[in-house]
Amino acid sequence: MKTTASLAPLPEIPDPEFLQRQSSAIIEFGQRQHFFNLAIVKELRLKELKENFQNDYVKKVWLGPRLFEFECELENAEIEILPREFLLDGSKESLKEKENLLKGCVVILNNNDLASPQAQIVYKELVKRCSSTCFATWDWDNHHWLGLSVFLAAHSDVYFPAHQENFYQLSRYNWCIAGPIYCASIQWPDKFLSDWLDHILTAERSNEPLGKHILYPGFTFRAQTIATVNKYFPTVGFSTPDFHNRTREDRIREWCSYKSHWISPVLNDVPIRLFDSLITGGIPIVPASLRFIEPIAGIPKDHILFYSAADILDPTPIVSAATAMFDAGGTRGIFGRHNHALLHHHGNEAIKKMLKVCLDVLAIQR
Repeated sequence: MKTTASLAPLPEIPDPEFLQRQSSAIIEFGQRQHFFNLAIVKELRLKELKENFQNDYVKKVWLGPRLFEFECELENAEIEILPREFLLDGSKESLKEKENLLKGCVVILNNNDLASPQAQIVYKELVKRCSSTCFATWDWDNHHWLGLSVFLAAHSDVYFPAHQENFYQLSRYNWCIAGPIYCASIQWPDKFLSDWLDHILTAERSNEPLGKHILYPGFTFRAQTIATVNKYFPTVGFSTPDFHNRTREDRIREWCSYKSHWISPVLNDVPIRLFDSLITGGIPIVPASLRFIEPIAGIPKDHILFYSAADILDPTPIVSAATAMFDAGGTRGIFGRHNHALLHHHGNEAIKKMLKVCLDVLAIQR
């Protein structure tokens, strides 16, 4: 005898026309003459850049000060990190020195390098002055910090959003948009990871998941998720930005002390901590809504688990599954996750991709 399952009725959809109104407004906004004028001005600058990069040569690649701990090594490219105070001094003498320093170089900045009004003033003036410098920005927050994203796109020669969200809108401010270049693990340089590989493979690990997140106002769904899981696992909860002031050694010891990591993105974005989890050998537990989104869809199935809405209400079963997956994989599984992240989701790979695009924009064959 056939039985029919009793399904709960769908909840009422709030304001079903909202997205259509939003889409129409965005399309209308994108037709403004201002954007065509901006595209012409930026095209003229790119033409000048190509002419000024003579002999198919880039003198140096500078990375933004917020990437200060990330030591990147690329074949045939000398790389240095700009000092933290670089974008703070906007005096005439300082700007002239910076102009000379950056001549013939590619500069790749992170959005956090340009978060302050003073940094934006100095950066805008440098772009104006430096006709022999290719400025690129890697925007980690284009999924929600659009006020800053607009500035980055409009004032960069090449713009690299880290997320798929708002791609069309931001392309109006810069036709030279590439990506997404997804966020990557940059906490630990590859040389550091190599030195710590034995610890990654052999560290004693807890069966509880690690998941300390910064509490951001306005993202109540995320906060509710974390607070609900915290009732079952105190190791999942809220933290402060002080994490980034700790030493590399202290941070990697903490990450390697857990078999799994509970991850709650700010929005439905591809979070950096997913790759930090993999590169330290752990099992990331992420929302099921990310399962078929690149680059997460390409992660081997025995490296990652996905939680549903029901798992938030009772996370114990999926955490137990993560522990079982970790234990079954053993040392080989730890190394497999580490190596996958190192090869595909480490900052070195992201910088290589961005530099390749910049060289293409400058018509440099290397």
